[in-house]
Amino acid sequence: MSERIVALVCGLAALFLVSAGHAGVPAAPVTFQGETLFEISVPFGAFTPAQRATAIAERLEVLAGQTEPVRIEVGTYESVSEIRSGEAVIMAVTDADAAAAERPRDQLAGVYARRMAETLAHTQTERSAHYLRQSWIYTTAATVALGLFLFGLAAAARRVRRHIEARRSAGRLALNLQNAELVSTGRMATLLLRATAVLALVLAALALYFHLSLVFSFFPATRAWTSLLIGTLLAPLRAIGQALLDYLPNVGVILLVVGLVALLIRFVRFVFDAVGAGTLRFKGFHPEWADTTFKIARFVIIVFAAVVIFPYLPGAGSSAFQGISIFVGALLSLGSGSAVANIVAGIVLTYTRAFCIGDRIRVNDSEGDVISHTLIATRVRTIKNVDIVIPNAVLLGNHMINYSAVAEEQGLILHSKVTIGYDVPWRQVHELLIAAAQDTQLILAEPAPYVLQTSLDDFYVSYQINATTRASRQQAAIYSELHQHIQDRFHAAGVEILSPHYAAMRDGQAIAMPAESLPADYVAPPFRLSLRRDESR
Repeated sequence: MSERIVALVCGLAALFLVSAGHAGVPAAPVTFQGETLFEISVPFGAFTPAQRATAIAERLEVLAGQTEPVRIEVGTYESVSEIRSGEAVIMAVTDADAAAAERPRDQLAGVYARRMAETLAHTQTERSAHYLRQSWIYTTAATVALGLFLFGLAAAARRVRRHIEARRSAGRLALNLQNAELVSTGRMATLLLRATAVLALVLAALALYFHLSLVFSFFPATRAWTSLLIGTLLAPLRAIGQALLDYLPNVGVILLVVGLVALLIRFVRFVFDAVGAGTLRFKGFHPEWADTTFKIARFVIIVFAAVVIFPYLPGAGSSAFQGISIFVGALLSLGSGSAVANIVAGIVLTYTRAFCIGDRIRVNDSEGDVISHTLIATRVRTIKNVDIVIPNAVLLGNHMINYSAVAEEQGLILHSKVTIGYDVPWRQVHELLIAAAQDTQLILAEPAPYVLQTSLDDFYVSYQINATTRASRQQAAIYSELHQHIQDRFHAAGVEILSPHYAAMRDGQAIAMPAESLPADYVAPPFRLSLRRDESR
């Protein structure tokens, strides 16, 4: 009679479930000893799938604690099948369960019963004294293996440290790039010793981690912890691996864009190298523009490639990535004002052809030959072999003299000034200065040197000798030789290179005029001295 009542109740519950449906109810796994036996996807009366799964697991735990072997049976009724052990009902399989599993009810109950029987038999075996002794033997063996591994790891670490110390004593640990020492022997030894210690510590921690996972797997009560430990370690690695796999298409796009950009930059470099060498010519495009134009073109290509690649970067659409991009942009905008000014000035100087490499220029108090010109700064080497780095903004914002711009074609006019008294005929001074210029090497015969009288001062006349040369980079040597020849010519002609100054007393002084301009009977007056006696004393 009781069995019929149970069957009737189960049938009514099944009809209720079928009519009400179980859409949206999550399935609950029946887990026992860390193993999922099956899932419950429909409720039973007022019991949810999760509550049914928990109750089944608790009943299995009670049965597993028995010392006698557990016998699982299936009782089939009109609308329900019971899985029981003796008088204890473990689970009732309804028509709704069968419909959810898409299998006949009696067949589904038989599958569930076999899984329960196998799991209970295995659990009782594992909880036997014989199995526990084996587990302790395995644990001891694993612990001994761990100790041997740690001992070997410590020995290997000591051996590596001794090897590093020996090489440090011999001075053979320095990291060099050609003749430059990037990392000294002492610093490299310190880095290697620290890396060895960290590696040994990581390996020891991993060994202990896996040892605990292995030991926990030997005992049924702690077997669930093994899955937890392994899952904790593997879950991040699995997530990273899956993320890398998902990102592979983006990597392909990025590599394709980078490859195409590299080929394009190579082609552009080839074209501008040919223009700079003069083998390829474009009307109105000067060879000295080639290097700067290539740098601008390369920058534009790289910026375009960055714009194309940006959406394919990991996390490009995240708010954090966008925030970092805004921060970096603001940082560059605020901190690159002078750099941008120098770059713009460098471009302007290039395309205005203000100077070329090798030209002799003068900016403020700096004079020398241009040895390099970049978008940021220009390097000038003086005649004393001193390199001066001048920002391009300074060059553009100051008065600059280029001595070499027309020196090869029209020549550079060098000039020097001497002051001679009025008593020396100006024609003689002209002849002497021109002769001195003609005696100087690297001074051109044509156009011929010439003299300008730049001023008539109170006590002397200022003469300026002008001579043309094409050796603009040897100005100092030419000036030095010119001054030597001026001294030689004037001394040979008996003309003093000085500027006489006169006081107010003119008695006894000859007139400061050339001899041919004086009267024929001119005689310099003598210096008269008169004495007057003071009668008051």
